[in-house]
Amino acid sequence: MCYNGHKRTHALKFQSLITLDGVLFHVDGPVEARLHDLTLYCWTNMDAKLQRTFQSEGRDICANADSAFLLRAWLKIAFGGVASLEQSKYNTAMSALRASVEWGFKDGKTILGHLDFRWKQKVQEVPVGKLFLVSCFLWNIRCCLYGSPTATFFSCLEPTLDESLADE
Repeated sequence: MCYNGHKRTHALKFQSLITLDGVLFHVDGPVEARLHDLTLYCWTNMDAKLQRTFQSEGRDICANADSAFLLRAWLKIAFGGVASLEQSKYNTAMSALRASVEWGFKDGKTILGHLDFRWKQKVQEVPVGKLFLVSCFLWNIRCCLYGSPTATFFSCLEPTLDESLADE
């Protein structure tokens, strides 16, 4: 059930967002890795969570996602098909922003190295899901204390530890 044919490995999958300050936000999972990202998005009711979160802020904010997701007022994706010149420029600009947000996932695996230690992360031998969730919590604390490359790229102040722990 956990085999992911795209990555050719057994795995669990999580879904989350990374805010501009590098903090992991709305972490959901684990589920079997064979599921498509959009299926996980629907199962975790992420659409309603994002709508509620972004509309409660009282301003026009949204998340950027790759083309696997649906276009919503609170979720922006790249233009597909034959794009006009303006749409191509938009796709190029947004691609750079989406790539910079991916740094948070990469850095989390680098700093919390046990997450990338594949042959020790056996689903039936260790609590892989719990280890990942605890690692996300530790990553968020680290972002509060030391900042993150994502926050530097977007010129964001890191949240205080008190703010972050109040939200957890």
